[in-house]
Amino acid sequence: MLFAPFSLAPELQGGVAFILGAMIGSFLNVVVYRFPKGQSIVWPGSSCPGCAAPIRYWQNIPLLSFVLLRGRCGACRTRISWRYPLTEGVTGLLFFFAFQRFGLSFETVMVWIFFALLVAIFWIDWDTFSIYDQFTLPGVLLGLIYSYFFRDQLFSALAALCATVALLLLLNSLTLWILGVDGLGDGDLTLVAMLGAWLGLNGALVAMVVALFVASALGLGLLYHRWAREGCWVPHSAALGVACCIFLGFCSLSAWPVWPQGFWYGSHLSEAAWGAALSAATLLGAGFGWALVKMTRDEGRLVMPFGPALSFAGVVSLFQGSSLHSHFETLILGITVG
Repeated sequence: MLFAPFSLAPELQGGVAFILGAMIGSFLNVVVYRFPKGQSIVWPGSSCPGCAAPIRYWQNIPLLSFVLLRGRCGACRTRISWRYPLTEGVTGLLFFFAFQRFGLSFETVMVWIFFALLVAIFWIDWDTFSIYDQFTLPGVLLGLIYSYFFRDQLFSALAALCATVALLLLLNSLTLWILGVDGLGDGDLTLVAMLGAWLGLNGALVAMVVALFVASALGLGLLYHRWAREGCWVPHSAALGVACCIFLGFCSLSAWPVWPQGFWYGSHLSEAAWGAALSAATLLGAGFGWALVKMTRDEGRLVMPFGPALSFAGVVSLFQGSSLHSHFETLILGITVG
């Protein structure tokens, strides 16, 4: 019964996975909005945040309703946030890619749960700077179950869980030493533990390096935005130069010349190369924190969530070694034929 909707022609199954993911994404929008406020995620039904008018079933079709309503509430014409269709679309794509990677199996269902947790954590942390144990602790348990039954890497998962938490504690100690403030929250530690449980040692190392580089680039972008908003002079060339250095440095660590044969964010690196990559990423993260404080003269320190970077990195790491770009044609064909 679980896989009954997938008893279709192979070219249609990917489209069904995408639609199912978009539906889950629509529910995740409710979770992200209500859970931090302590509201029920089940009852009452969806309503407009502006006028509280109930959203009818035909106004709640993932992606399609946003287009039909032209991005506005059907009752009060309040503009609907772009985040709603974005979350639906991204979740649909993640479900589709997982289905293409793992096929019609219970492993696919487990990966879907993993992705749903990461999407919810991503937006909640982005909005509230909080990562809730109600998401990460069950995620740790599910990750260990997944690693044991589907990856046969329980020991690697336990080692990754301990190693990633230890690495973040080290990074936070560097932040305290250099900046005099905590750079990480307790939720970040439980999230990296969750990633370690799901991804194993090598996958967790991939995720940590990607997350540190993404967080560094994101911090630079947020600083750029704040300077521009406050009408300050923005060193465009310096910002662009640092961003390019981050990108090129990471590509070099990941052996860019082998693209596209087998390249996916350093999945082929040796343990020694991973040590160099982690060291560079850790120093880069600490260096950026110090530079941001100095450039703003210790006034209004830039605070940014680390959970979104970790969530993004978890998705990237799970798919390392995959050629996801080859599945886009299958996705479009499946939706079109469907």
